[in-house]
Amino acid sequence: MIKRISLFKLKRPNSADLHTAAAALCSMKGAIPALLDIEVGVNFSQSDAAYDLVLNMTFKDVDSLRQFEQDPFHLAVKKTMIQLKQNRVVVDYENHQN
Repeated sequence: MIKRISLFKLKRPNSADLHTAAAALCSMKGAIPALLDIEVGVNFSQSDAAYDLVLNMTFKDVDSLRQFEQDPFHLAVKKTMIQLKQNRVVVDYENHQN
């Protein structure tokens, strides 16, 4: 299994933009065949180091991750996130525990 964890810091982390971003990310569930599982969380920490949103995704293998990256539905969500985000950090890794 391949996991991707993305953290997003929004330009304006107000409730409307947080809702829009979370809804856009959640909309990928069931819409993209290569995406096995998805989890979206909104941060509640007050830490200056905290990001606003987390996106955890699971893929069968690296090929599935690459298919996801080119999927038209994902690319549309990506456009939305580009408009809302200030910064994004990402980690892709192979989960050896499953």
